[in-house]
Amino acid sequence: MNKIPGCNAKYLMITALAVWGLYSCSVKEDRTVCPCLLEVVFPDKGNDSGRVLLEGWTTDEVFRDEMTLVGKQDTIMLRVPRTMIHFSAVAGLAQCERKGHVITVPEGSQSDSLYGYIDYVDCTGETASTEVYFHKQFATVTIQIINESFPAKDYSFVVSSGSSGLDILSLQAVAGQFRHQLKLEEGRRMVFRLPRQGDDSLVLFVTHISGDSVQFPLGQFIRNMGYDWDETDLKDILVTIDISRNQVTIGVAGWENAVEYELSMVEM
Repeated sequence: MNKIPGCNAKYLMITALAVWGLYSCSVKEDRTVCPCLLEVVFPDKGNDSGRVLLEGWTTDEVFRDEMTLVGKQDTIMLRVPRTMIHFSAVAGLAQCERKGHVITVPEGSQSDSLYGYIDYVDCTGETASTEVYFHKQFATVTIQIINESFPAKDYSFVVSSGSSGLDILSLQAVAGQFRHQLKLEEGRRMVFRLPRQGDDSLVLFVTHISGDSVQFPLGQFIRNMGYDWDETDLKDILVTIDISRNQVTIGVAGWENAVEYELSMVEM
């Protein structure tokens, strides 16, 4: 096996399917059955580093590996079957669960800080290459309650939606139950990481200790203001709730204007 440059002297562990054809073909052999040498380049990443999951698929998985990025640039070489390959690289995987080519947020958790890259690589020749440029697959959502007199300690805050995962071959949202109880921080602020969404089902449940509950249809508010969950890099979201005025304000990082919504809610 080849040692990976810039990877703390660790070896790239090739799965059984990818090990096929590791040895070079001689001139007299049929080179169509020899592996393709795939060069995977990680261009200038600044000071970023961390664990990366690498996968290749045709109709089935043909290789899966992990490496640790260090320094400003890394390049690795993979020997893969000679065919067209759906290549995927995912960084930031920590607590999320992986099954097949789907990464899922466990119910009760928030999303990992996932970054992804996909490419359809022609590996039918002797060599091929792909350059990995990671894209942000989560939105950091900050919810701010601005009423100083609001007795926040008497309430619980839970967010729920119908998208809980990411297809790493398409970087599209995957349906499933996302549910996470928020922690109220100093300054009546709550922050959580939301995976890429496939619909407008995101709801904030605010429940009093008495059992009375109010729902905020955040998914609809976010979509109505023009937020696009199909963007290559997801933007962060700021939600401001004014309980006294029954008003919600939605803002997006990098956008100049916010949108206000007047609500008809039970008194809290």
